[in-house]
Amino acid sequence: MKVKVRFLGFLARLYGSDEVTLEVPEDSTFKDLLENLVKRKSRFKNAVLNGGDVRGTVLTLINQKDIAVLSGLNTKLKNGDEIVFVPVSHGG
Repeated sequence: MKVKVRFLGFLARLYGSDEVTLEVPEDSTFKDLLENLVKRKSRFKNAVLNGGDVRGTVLTLINQKDIAVLSGLNTKLKNGDEIVFVPVSHGG
């Protein structure tokens, strides 16, 4: 099955593209996809991951829903899903 992955802001520069379409196996989870993505780009990995989890400074959406309101890393992917990585900055 195919999913589309978009990278916004500086994450696009770190990944080397602002959008990719990937073929993933049936029954893949977001965690499976994430492991595949970070294997390809170590600078992207360092910006997105904190240990085995997504950093709090990166909002991750699947079909416009935050993974936190889905099943987090264990969210099952479906054919045609759109995953978006959004850098979040806080100021004061």
